[in-house]
Amino acid sequence: MSIFDDGFDAEDACILGGIVGFAEESIRVEEEGLEKAPEEEIEIDSSEIKGTDLVLIYNMNPGLYKYIANIVRRQKVKWEKDRLARESVTEEIAALEESEAMLEDMEFENDN
Repeated sequence: MSIFDDGFDAEDACILGGIVGFAEESIRVEEEGLEKAPEEEIEIDSSEIKGTDLVLIYNMNPGLYKYIANIVRRQKVKWEKDRLARESVTEEIAALEESEAMLEDMEFENDN
């Protein structure tokens, strides 16, 4: 494997192409996740805003406050999806570890 050690050759082009392809795919998947988040905007009731800083932002620029609130809401949906995906992977890993332990026990019994 060479990356510019002996000049730029076909192998270097393939490696860089793979890196760029991976980056493009990652960006595409990330953007899809944001597009799938609910796009409807929440209604803001100024009497429900908690915190002095948030009230000041709302009073200075209600549109900015609404924009920020909707970004946070969409991000929360994304984080929840990511959390569920991590939990699913954790369950799969636990099942694989259990299966591996069972196979090792069976192998040990067969050896004796």
